[in-house]
Amino acid sequence: MSSFIVSEETIDSIVSFLWDHKNDKHLAARELYNLMKEQPFKTEDAMANELLAMNYRATEQRYDIIGYGPKMIYKYFKTSPEQALKSMQCLSYQCYEGDVPNDMIYKFLDKAIEATKDYIIENLPAYKKAQKNILEKLEKLSMNSSIVPDEIIDSIITFLWEHKNHGDLRDYEIFRLMDEYPLEKEDEQVLANALLEMNYKAYNQRYGENKVSPGIRYTPIKTTPEQALASMEYLRNQATEGDVPNSLPYKFLEEAIEATKDYIIGNLPAYEEAQWDIMDKEKALETAYKYGHRHKIKA
Repeated sequence: MSSFIVSEETIDSIVSFLWDHKNDKHLAARELYNLMKEQPFKTEDAMANELLAMNYRATEQRYDIIGYGPKMIYKYFKTSPEQALKSMQCLSYQCYEGDVPNDMIYKFLDKAIEATKDYIIENLPAYKKAQKNILEKLEKLSMNSSIVPDEIIDSIITFLWEHKNHGDLRDYEIFRLMDEYPLEKEDEQVLANALLEMNYKAYNQRYGENKVSPGIRYTPIKTTPEQALASMEYLRNQATEGDVPNSLPYKFLEEAIEATKDYIIGNLPAYEEAQWDIMDKEKALETAYKYGHRHKIKA
């Protein structure tokens, strides 16, 4: 693994995006808002220079050299959420050296990456539609929302199995997940029943009952990545009781959620066009304007 010093524009794009959402109380920005509320930096310039200093510390440890780099002067950089995310991921990758991942600023960057992913996902019309579909399904079936309908689990399994053996790099996290976890080693039916049993276990712990899972006959259904993600998140929300979050099915579901987010974002044109390290400033600004209509971008 190599490490290099990212461009100042890369750091500017990160800081600009985070500061743009410092006081954003929209639901989709709640994780960014909470993160920025707790962060210790009083100014954009302070955050930018701390990120740059971290980059230098990591590079020094990677190549066993001594000497801190110069300070930078932060400049506001118009950016898209997807460019900001890719900039964060680039910086994080360059800084994964020695003891740097234990630094407060590295952990802050990690949280910023996850908050930005959530922001991007929750602003997608297809994801909003998927959430609405689930609520309409529950209302139509007049179901107890604590026990998910079979279609929720069918959507999850169908999506994961469709991407189990894909060779596309954007499928890598799903491929890795499906390859490593013992839950899926036998067949789709085994995983479907494990997820339903997890759901019932959480229900029983929540309400002090002793219901037994009736099992599920897995049926592949037509689904989308956004529908599968919304289904995973809905099931997870019904399983956060007692010791259930320590169970293998729950941990599998958590990783499946993150892998699916990565897949969805990785397929977005705005993310594909974003630069890993911003070297072409004009192109980056062009992309920000091109996709800015979907998000609030400061003029």
